Amino acid sequence: MPTPDIKTDYRKLGDLPDASSQSKIEIWTRTGDDGAPVLEMVEYSWGSGLGWYVQKRLRLDAGQVDVLKGLLAVNESAAPRPQRLLPSVIRHETDNVIQLVFPG
Repeated sequence: MPTPDIKTDYRKLGDLPDASSQSKIEIWTRTGDDGAPVLEMVEYSWGSGLGWYVQKRLRLDAGQVDVLKGLLAVNESAAPRPQRLLPSVIRHETDNVIQLVFPG
């Protein structure tokens, strides 16, 4: 009897480009094989004639994400930064499809 295949959907949260435009980090969220939420950071570099390629991946479980949030907490007196309206990206691992969902 075949084992059930858990569909793993990726959702892009945003990009962290560097000042030189030669590398960037994409932040993705997904559901792990065990059903738990996973945050994935993917570092890309730009290669002439090659394009963007993956340098490394870093996966954080829910507990690690909570600790990271605490480390990155901003002082409440700091002025809020303006939000850019970018589309949400949803990537389906099995069909190789990227769906852009624009904010309403």
